[in-house]
Amino acid sequence: MKKQRNKSGERVEEFPVWNFNQAERAVPYIGSVMRSIRELFLESQIKRRQARRLETKPGRPDRLSIIQHEEAKKEADKLQEQIADAARELASLNVHCVDPVNGIAMIPFVQSQQLAWMVFELFADKKIGSWRYHNDPLTARRSLEEIDTGAVPTAIFA
Repeated sequence: MKKQRNKSGERVEEFPVWNFNQAERAVPYIGSVMRSIRELFLESQIKRRQARRLETKPGRPDRLSIIQHEEAKKEADKLQEQIADAARELASLNVHCVDPVNGIAMIPFVQSQQLAWMVFELFADKKIGSWRYHNDPLTARRSLEEIDTGAVPTAIFA
């Protein structure tokens, strides 16, 4: 993101955005990364649950339980690092994972000179099937018929 100064001297950041056609072409790649994030997230939850169970097991832990607990924690931490790497990969494209379990990501674009988000849904038949304005509730969904699918993306200044 480019940082600029406006007339009052405040720093302004340029926020790159997509158009619908660009997003549609990126769907296979975004889907692949979102699937990885989801699988890693679910596996991480399993390992953390295993570690919690071993930690809260009644009685004094034996050597094997201590080793299993430490291994489960280490594996969960390693998985969290992999999740962070995949999320950074998406963020480098300015795509943001908002729900790893349900495979939902947001892709920024401009609608009526406002920041808006195309909603990527991993398990939907049409992966990009709706959108929302930035100020809408996170669960809000608007029809794609309302947007200009061929619009040339322009940056938003925040």
